Amino acid sequence: MDIRQPKPIHGWLDFVKEVGIIVLGVSIALAAEQGVERWRENRQYREARSAIRDELNLNIMNIKRRGDWAPCTARRLDEVGALLDRAENRQPFKTPTGSAEPSRCACAFPPRKPRPHNLGGTPAADPEDSAAPKAVAYAGTFDRAQPVFGGQNEVVLRHAAGPQIVPLYGALCRSTPVFFLTDDHDYFDNDEATDEAVTFPPDSFMLNLARATRQLYYPEFLPDSNRPPGLPGASAGDRAPGVGEVFGTLRYGRLVELLLYDVRRTMTMAGPTAVFVDGTAESWLKARMASREVAHVVNIPSNPPGWSAGKWMEWYPDILGSDGKLTTTKAKPYWQEGWLRQHDRLMAAIAAMPGRIPLIVSGDLHAIAEGRMHRSGILDFSNNPIVTVLSGPLGTGDMLWPSAFRGVGASPPMHLTMEENLKPIEENGFIIADFTPETITLKYFRFNYYRQSPDEIDALEPFRVTELKRPA
Repeated sequence: MDIRQPKPIHGWLDFVKEVGIIVLGVSIALAAEQGVERWRENRQYREARSAIRDELNLNIMNIKRRGDWAPCTARRLDEVGALLDRAENRQPFKTPTGSAEPSRCACAFPPRKPRPHNLGGTPAADPEDSAAPKAVAYAGTFDRAQPVFGGQNEVVLRHAAGPQIVPLYGALCRSTPVFFLTDDHDYFDNDEATDEAVTFPPDSFMLNLARATRQLYYPEFLPDSNRPPGLPGASAGDRAPGVGEVFGTLRYGRLVELLLYDVRRTMTMAGPTAVFVDGTAESWLKARMASREVAHVVNIPSNPPGWSAGKWMEWYPDILGSDGKLTTTKAKPYWQEGWLRQHDRLMAAIAAMPGRIPLIVSGDLHAIAEGRMHRSGILDFSNNPIVTVLSGPLGTGDMLWPSAFRGVGASPPMHLTMEENLKPIEENGFIIADFTPETITLKYFRFNYYRQSPDEIDALEPFRVTELKRPA
């Protein structure tokens, strides 16, 4: 080992050189430390400035939103106050017809379908479906290790969801009570499945995002004595007892009951026994359809029966073939046989409703359509075909139609015998269903809120009207 001995200092020149080296080394170290500290302070400054900017933007958006909502809120408070005054004075509530039992009501069906963006919700099943750069630049990305509320994740959530929901459903629809079904995009992902990633069932973070979005923007379903309070998504510890997030009912006296159900949250991947709808919820749906309490029972699932676009998480096994058409000659990866079995159980229950019009209304496929389901597998409904309706999207943009980004629109699957009375139309619009004790009248409207003024709605005329009559 070669160890060099320090050289003795000879004279003042050597001494000054040694001291200079020490001073220079210390100066360099101090300068580097100050540089690092300056960089750290600048980074903290930028982060603080960004956080303040985000908070200011959020506050400005909330202030603007409160201004937009103020007239509607005041009107609703006046209405609620008048109802409370009548209750306090023991006066009866007036029904729309002035009779003891309502005999007519109208329901509009505009499904919510904002543009999906994967903002770090789950790993993307397709690299092209990963976080869109424009979405990330605008809203940011989620940190899955942090809670949804109370931090940066809440800022990202509000930036991503608020501008898609509030202007359309919070502003344009403010005079109409609106109820929402959650679907794949509300869990901040697409229903995709590959060998790299399967996006559903929703994991804990996706579930928290969906619950947070509903808490901020959508009304939960009120308790119903005919709906078990222990269904999935009901009676959660942070919600009122009996309030539902996944399965709900809208009831209008003895005239009509609407059954609303999300098929994403409770879906399973159990092969022939797999389900979209939880088994207990399926039993509840069948019980309501078998009941004779109301004149009309309408099923409103988040995943529409009757048509397919070849996507993974559909009721049907159809997949897009090389010729651009749906086919069942090749297997759809990760599709579950049990989903179709549950479909047929529900269709059988709908067709078997005593003395009722078997009607299903749904959205999701970004289209307006109407058809009659005459057969599902070995089930024959030809004596009283199931009426299936796609109610049309209000918010779909020009580049988001299925035929634009998937190359194929909706069409009937091989499992069904469908009579398409109105083939799927990829246009913005909605339907109004007018209920009387003996009939359901469906009115179909085109309306593009990107290009048309809300003032035009009052003068809109339906482009199609269908009257359905209860079977004798």
